[in-house]
Amino acid sequence: MSIQSKFYNDVSKYEPEFVGGFTKRQFKMILWLTPGIIFLILEAVFLPELLLYVFGFFTAIFLIAPPILIYLGKFQSFKKDVEFYIMDQERIYQSEQIRRYDKSEFIQKKHIKETDTI
Repeated sequence: MSIQSKFYNDVSKYEPEFVGGFTKRQFKMILWLTPGIIFLILEAVFLPELLLYVFGFFTAIFLIAPPILIYLGKFQSFKKDVEFYIMDQERIYQSEQIRRYDKSEFIQKKHIKETDTI
């Protein structure tokens, strides 16, 4: 008799098929991407080249990228990163007393040497 270990598949991350072989997450992503893709195609057909690049860029960022990031599970971390860089971060160190320093305070005393033990 030999010693064996059985390793079962992790079924907690298993997503059952919903419609047409797609999971619910995949189906939601397709539904959310559809208006963005249709809008992008209409822009490509009806707009001149320069406007197509400008409007197509914003369409891709605001209508196509979020569903893909949500599907990949990266939307929350991306949102936190954007908020971190956009937020005004003024950090002020507060102490109870503001003290003015004289120039003489930073001059080393004659009887103190850098090589002295503390």
